[in-house]
Amino acid sequence: MSYDPFSIPDRRELASALINMLLQSGFVEVQLPGTIERTFGRPVNDRIRVVVYTSIVDDAVRGKDFDAIRVTALYTTQRPVLNGQEKGIIKDRRVHRTGEINGKGGIVDRTLDRMRNVWSLSSPPKCTCTSCGAPKFVSKAGNAVCAEMCWLSDAQVARPAPRQRFGGYRRASY
Repeated sequence: MSYDPFSIPDRRELASALINMLLQSGFVEVQLPGTIERTFGRPVNDRIRVVVYTSIVDDAVRGKDFDAIRVTALYTTQRPVLNGQEKGIIKDRRVHRTGEINGKGGIVDRTLDRMRNVWSLSSPPKCTCTSCGAPKFVSKAGNAVCAEMCWLSDAQVARPAPRQRFGGYRRASY
């Protein structure tokens, strides 16, 4: 039977299956600031952990078109000026909630595959900084960037982030 995102029992069944798989895989529930969904993590080493954003709120996964299940690796920084911030070093490992819940190629099975993939990419990190040894992540521009930002001085790292401007150019309608 295929997963129906409009069915509350299906959403609860998927949530239960995901939680069982995560707990059997050695993950524990963690609280991350700014998230309302249930997240689970497992340490790879003392600085890196794999985190699964489940899209589970209360006892069911979110409805259709809200978000996908995401699997990532987070690195805890060592620089004092960064205060132990966590940086995503492996990103964009989504699991879309379509198809079967369990079974070969199902949602839970694909989530487990993504978790194993992220684990293997982060243990040990494939790309590290030659200056400080920290792992590198790929920026939006496609560049490999040191997670510790060692090329910046402490004053540059501590400066406030620029104000984000949303929107952009609008196409004129003729």
